[in-house]
Amino acid sequence: MQKTLLIILLMCCNYSLLHAQVIIKGTVYDRSQLHPVQAVSVLGNSGIGTLTDSLGRYSIRLASTDSIYFSYLGKTTAKFAVNEISSNLQFDMSIDVDIIDSLQSISVISHSYQSDSLQNRKDYERIFNFGTKTIENMKTGKRGGLAIGFDMDNFFSAASNRRTLAFQQRLVDEEQDKYIDHRFTKAIVKKLTGLEPPLIDTFMRDYRPSYDYLKSFTTDWEFYKYISESSKFFLEVWKDNHPDK
Repeated sequence: MQKTLLIILLMCCNYSLLHAQVIIKGTVYDRSQLHPVQAVSVLGNSGIGTLTDSLGRYSIRLASTDSIYFSYLGKTTAKFAVNEISSNLQFDMSIDVDIIDSLQSISVISHSYQSDSLQNRKDYERIFNFGTKTIENMKTGKRGGLAIGFDMDNFFSAASNRRTLAFQQRLVDEEQDKYIDHRFTKAIVKKLTGLEPPLIDTFMRDYRPSYDYLKSFTTDWEFYKYISESSKFFLEVWKDNHPDK
């Protein structure tokens, strides 16, 4: 009986060791080892993955029996056994890319979008605010035996109101399209997927998210995960439809 209990105990210990979880943290830099790289895929052989944040930092939990590797713009590092990585030290990585030019272009786009959006709201303030002060357009003086009379000029301007509301909706739609263009860029998609023209053009047309869907992502990681997973499905479909390429 004691021998059986000992065997069971040893089996439980071995199982625990095999499935122990390790948290690995670090920063990914470009080839210069000076500039952190955003949106690098940090992956385990088990399929678990994450992305580096805007400062190149990552944190991932993997089994001690797993291996970790890094992928960015089609460049993949060697695989490193988790059980050989010290949990007390930062596991930093340098990947063979030059990030300066692409980061500068993204920064310019971001600034331009914010400025354009604020200017657009200022230029069309009257249109965006149309319809929010309906009560103020009503007259309260007695007329024709009624306690409250309506502004007859406003009553006969229904057609003009409809045109204003239609223009307001068009401005909102254009603003939402610009927001999608600002977030769903070729620079980001290329970083995450490694796609090149003409594939990237087709992907961005077919998998362009709606404004509401884009706003539903609470973190950049969720948005990046959507792009990454969609690109895998896109490539599978494309290969099926183009077996000769």
